[in-house]
Amino acid sequence: MRTMVKVGAKVRRYQDIGISYDSDFGFRTVARQRVYKNADGSIQTPLTSLFFARQITGEGKIPKAKDFEHRYINACFENSSNETGESNLKVIVPYSPTDTTNHNAQVREIAAYVGVLSVAYFGETHLDSVEKYFE
Repeated sequence: MRTMVKVGAKVRRYQDIGISYDSDFGFRTVARQRVYKNADGSIQTPLTSLFFARQITGEGKIPKAKDFEHRYINACFENSSNETGESNLKVIVPYSPTDTTNHNAQVREIAAYVGVLSVAYFGETHLDSVEKYFE
């Protein structure tokens, strides 16, 4: 299989990290966070200590969520290598909103992350009916 690379295009470096995620409906699952890296290998995605506290280590492929979209922060931060000078990256919030201590603290940590200009919060969304969680 041949891969075509556009002249002048930048190659994004990334790594997938597994984290323990608490759903709004009380079940726990493994979430996959894509972590982007700079050319020197440093992490570009604004990850925090509370995020790493939920990291799962081990071998194997991390599954992608199929029935729902995790709650996340869209962090806009300075990036001089982009034409606009900014980048937007998703950071999953693995703590349920009912865990107000860790949930709110992680949102504050991301907002205070060096270089972050603004954050937008997006709640958990489900593709199917959520009635199955009430049975």
